[in-house]
Amino acid sequence: MKLKLATAAFVSAAVALTPLSSEDYTSKIKDCPGYAVDSAQTEHTTNGLKAHLQLAGDACNAFGEDVQNLTLEATYETKERLHVKIYDQEEKHFQVPEDIFERPQFEENEALKNSSDLQFDYTEAPFAFWITRRSNGQVLFDTRLSEIPSYSEPFDANDTSASVSVMPNHNLIFEPQYIQLSSALPQQANIYGLGEAVTPHYRRNSSYTRQTNWSNDEGTPRNTNIYGSHPFYIENRVKDGKSFNHGVLLLSSNGLETWLRDGVFQQRIIGGVLDYYFLSGGEGENKPADVIRNYSEVVGKPYLPPYWTLGFHMTRWGYENDSDFESILNDMRDAGIPQESAFMDIDFMLAYRDWTVDQNRFSRLREIVDKLHERGQKFVPIHDNAIPITRNESDAYDFYTSGHEQDVFIKNQNGTEYIGQVWPGYTVFPDPYAENATKWWTESFQKFHDEIPFDSIWLDMTEPASFNSGSLNGMGPLAQYQPSEVTSWPEGYNNTISGNSGNITIDGDLTYKQQSQQSPSRRQMLSRRMGTLETVDNDLEKLTFPPYQIHLGTPEEFFTLGHDTVSANATHENGFDEYDVHNLNGHMVAKMTRDALDTIYGGNRSMIIARSNFVGMGTFSQHWLGDNYSTWMSMRDSIKGLFQFSAFQMPFVGADACGFGGNTDEELCTRWMMLASLTPFYRNHNTHGAIPQEPYRWDSTANATKTAINTRYQLLPYMYSTLYKQSVDGTPVMRPLFYEFPTHSELLDWDDQFLVGDHLLVSPALFPNVTQVDAYFPGDEPYYDWYSHQKVNVTDEHSSVTLDAGLTDLNVHLRGGAFMLLHSEPGMTVTETTETPFNALVTLSKDKKAEGQYYFDDGFSQFNETVTCVMFNVSAEGMQSRVEMNNYDIGQPLNRVDIIGWDGEPPKSVMNGDAQVEFNYDADSQTLSLHSLNHMLNESMDITFD
Repeated sequence: MKLKLATAAFVSAAVALTPLSSEDYTSKIKDCPGYAVDSAQTEHTTNGLKAHLQLAGDACNAFGEDVQNLTLEATYETKERLHVKIYDQEEKHFQVPEDIFERPQFEENEALKNSSDLQFDYTEAPFAFWITRRSNGQVLFDTRLSEIPSYSEPFDANDTSASVSVMPNHNLIFEPQYIQLSSALPQQANIYGLGEAVTPHYRRNSSYTRQTNWSNDEGTPRNTNIYGSHPFYIENRVKDGKSFNHGVLLLSSNGLETWLRDGVFQQRIIGGVLDYYFLSGGEGENKPADVIRNYSEVVGKPYLPPYWTLGFHMTRWGYENDSDFESILNDMRDAGIPQESAFMDIDFMLAYRDWTVDQNRFSRLREIVDKLHERGQKFVPIHDNAIPITRNESDAYDFYTSGHEQDVFIKNQNGTEYIGQVWPGYTVFPDPYAENATKWWTESFQKFHDEIPFDSIWLDMTEPASFNSGSLNGMGPLAQYQPSEVTSWPEGYNNTISGNSGNITIDGDLTYKQQSQQSPSRRQMLSRRMGTLETVDNDLEKLTFPPYQIHLGTPEEFFTLGHDTVSANATHENGFDEYDVHNLNGHMVAKMTRDALDTIYGGNRSMIIARSNFVGMGTFSQHWLGDNYSTWMSMRDSIKGLFQFSAFQMPFVGADACGFGGNTDEELCTRWMMLASLTPFYRNHNTHGAIPQEPYRWDSTANATKTAINTRYQLLPYMYSTLYKQSVDGTPVMRPLFYEFPTHSELLDWDDQFLVGDHLLVSPALFPNVTQVDAYFPGDEPYYDWYSHQKVNVTDEHSSVTLDAGLTDLNVHLRGGAFMLLHSEPGMTVTETTETPFNALVTLSKDKKAEGQYYFDDGFSQFNETVTCVMFNVSAEGMQSRVEMNNYDIGQPLNRVDIIGWDGEPPKSVMNGDAQVEFNYDADSQTLSLHSLNHMLNESMDITFD
């Protein structure tokens, strides 16, 4: 069926803007009057209050007409959670619908007004509110003008938007396309979150931060808007040697900026309402993880992917044909490097069209996938968001034709299909709000699965990404995409001197040379070649160029809302404008994909490794950190991404090891393969035209990778159970050290180490040409080296310790008090690994105790349906296990337990009930070892040391 064409007008592909001057911005907002409470209309509800707000003076109409009448609702939902919502009385402004983001449930309880951890207070004229922690009187969020510093001069920053960093007026401003709210902050505030963002530190810069939320295909440069939107932060305050943490979520899908200047937190939203959740983290002293658990009650618990997804995954963009693809799989196996799954980028598609296979180049793809399955491996293809249109009568593409007939694509305002440009050329974009969209999406995936039985889906470009601005007419010529030469290299590698091998040495000489190098831009990485662009863009001024332009792009850039994405004035079947729901697109497409995969797999768990994301998406999808770079800085930045998404309740996350954009080298790839081995999602992926970076390409990388995967596969019970626990109660998997030691000032912006769960501490090498790393070992518990079992000599918990870090060495330590259940014989796949007995490694605490909680299921059935949970406890008196749930037959026994840190006399005998247990004691390593236990974990255990 031919597409109806609309008249078109030319628009440039990338429109750059000029921000307001500080004088112009100041003149617009300085006289805004704020609001006053109409006390006669204030209503005390069971769990809080509801009030009417009126504009307090002459309208300033800063970026539109001031809304005259607002409604305020303050609701004590639970002891730890306070909900504050301010919206237009007529409720015409967009609010995130309940069927997209289900609000947390709560019970009516009038007593919470006086017993909640948090207290809501307000002044009537001018209206302002503040939130106080009852237990110590700390004011956590404060919109009173008297408490907030004003700034009449912009901050001196290398940022094209620094001119609007002035803050002359902190009154509430509420207009259809501009809402502003400010709160007081302590000086040098400890703010964490506000993602998705790539930043120098997990802790945000309280002197100057401008964080934009507008999902975009921008690569991973620092300090810009990228793929996801999570306007949530945790603040850590230390008072009298105690840490008090709280969290704040603004639930909004509209474009917004969050600004931090000394003493000020300010949000500027270009639509919608103010919908805040305040989280106490508990009544008194607490830790950031307490707040993150509170947050999980708002956004939902994470979806737990199948056990096999914890294996090592391998791919690249640029496989020439099925023989090339298959040869890499065979080379990995011949090198003895375990590979759990083969991901596959867009190479296999016919003309880059979704749900198709190029039969000229990949005619044997089904055969290769079947062979993977015979080996116990998996196949995960990429799926891009955009759907190519048919160009003429002879062009057959059934997936577009059926979607067009079912009316499932985003529209222009005149009712024609919105046409963008992505890899296959002219494309349309699924409308997740269309009545038939999920049905069409599911049927399309089912047809493709019938052809190629994939095991999960890699979901890309769902921001939604488009290579132009505006809707095209679909008629002009487009040059075929041609990848260009990749010329960038990691910091310190100069290919003009050392060639293109990436080797760490050439003829015995180090290739590292001290130099500075910029990360490649997204454009340099991909070199897209586009033809003439024509556009259909009605209502351009109101939505595409709103009165206040949030900053899009890197600090040096300033783009329109439609830059590299669908225009904000595109429309959806249910009447939504893209302007309001743009940040939800990745969320909604992933949700459709979850419905499709649940249908295909009969409700069994699968993985959706998605790029674009939104608040609450972790309940059905996972995330990778996007198109990173083959640089040392990008490797360091990946750690902050792990922290962000564990806090955002999307803990199954990881970066492309060795880097995606640019060429890697031997040293960087070796270090990164080790670091990534202890992150939840572990994958190596690189770009078209870059040198190969499979781990067998360099001997050092191969050896380091084998050791790293061996460690990872031993630790799979621990990693899976830690992820399982977050899916149960929201406890974060990936943690900076300050989560556990929040009063340690030296750790507040320390990102060079990370904890996996409670007990596993990783201290990677993050810079080129180093053989040592500095690491902290805080607290009063001992730390033990994973490999040697030696105790770390710590003389001052607030000072770093220098550790050796050879090229193939990753420093991994266990905190005292850990019971680490291990797979005893790591195999070439996760399935092979799970078919071997268990061992355990126990690290005694200073009190000579250890414990661990482990979850067991079949690794793929519906979450928490058939599970066994076992608690292990060790002390100087013995070792016990307690089966808390016993619905899954674990199958493999526990055979051996090594208890390290046993510095006293060994026991005379070890008894398991009436049976003696074989044991030996090594005084040099202070290790008590129990042998030949053959204990089935579905049964309780009670071993005594006499």
